[in-house]
Amino acid sequence: MMDVAGLIIRIVKYLIYDLTHMGPVFKAVIFPGLAFVFILAIVLVWLERKMAAKVQMRIGPLYAGGPEGILQPIADFIKFAFKELIIPDQADKLLFIALPIVSLVVAMAPIAFMPYSRYMIISPNPYGLLFAMAFVTLFPLIILLTGWASNSKYAFIGGIRAAYQQIGYELPMWFSALGVALASRSFDFVKIVESQQPLWFALTQPLGALAFFIAMVAEMGRIPFDIPEAEQEIAAGWFVEYTGIMFGIYMVSAMLMKLYVLSLLFTVMYLGGWLPGWGLPEAWTFVKAFIVMFLIMFFRAVFPRTRIKTFVNMAWDKLLPLSIINLLIVFALTFTGFYGGVQP
Repeated sequence: MMDVAGLIIRIVKYLIYDLTHMGPVFKAVIFPGLAFVFILAIVLVWLERKMAAKVQMRIGPLYAGGPEGILQPIADFIKFAFKELIIPDQADKLLFIALPIVSLVVAMAPIAFMPYSRYMIISPNPYGLLFAMAFVTLFPLIILLTGWASNSKYAFIGGIRAAYQQIGYELPMWFSALGVALASRSFDFVKIVESQQPLWFALTQPLGALAFFIAMVAEMGRIPFDIPEAEQEIAAGWFVEYTGIMFGIYMVSAMLMKLYVLSLLFTVMYLGGWLPGWGLPEAWTFVKAFIVMFLIMFFRAVFPRTRIKTFVNMAWDKLLPLSIINLLIVFALTFTGFYGGVQP
């Protein structure tokens, strides 16, 4: 058994390390890029549905084929691909068509800067954290534009609610991220991960980790913060006018890509990324990110939707002060030498 396990590890290392000598094209197309992300999206759709069904004592996907209905997401994609595309007469047609594609690009862009290991990065950049956070910040603006371009009251209300999210929850996210950058003295993701040895930033900055985690769940628009789409109130909100493949693209970019990207971002910033690093470092990163994704998906099964008042007050009255306090504590600890002292 040990020989078989060793052989499997050697094969995986060959696939990951030797084939990546082909350059950034392999990383962008195969792993950790497009092919890996889309396969993961299929698995996440199925897993979320089955997990929520089990918690709520339902069956979930079952009859579309494969074990336990694993082919249901593929069946859904085929359905979206062949459905009629309907563009409202009063919509801004150019924006209406372009925004789903833009949303997919913006949602996936941060993956280029986030590492699975020291060498498994599509596009290494010393300012990777800033670029990733900038793309995350853009997405609520796309939602607002989508609501406006649809020329629908329900869609526009959903877009306005997304603007509430952006204004309220991105400040705690940025302040928490500044705490990480200050402690590691870098915006480079590789240096941020290496600064978390021997202690993860989730342990040395628990207030920042908590504020960032709650803010990123709100940024995704996931339950209990799915105010912009609230199906019972505004009939799916900002993307209510979309049909067919454009609706499918929005589902992938807004629901799944953001879940994956922000979970990976949280893993790299607060959970030590690929540390401890022995064996397959990429496996450590993926397992940690998968646990974060599973926890966020679990919220869908157990939490009700929050009210707008509660939603906004939490951002300004609780998370913003918490993130500022965390930043002050990190500054004090850095100055006293806990994170290596101040630089000359």
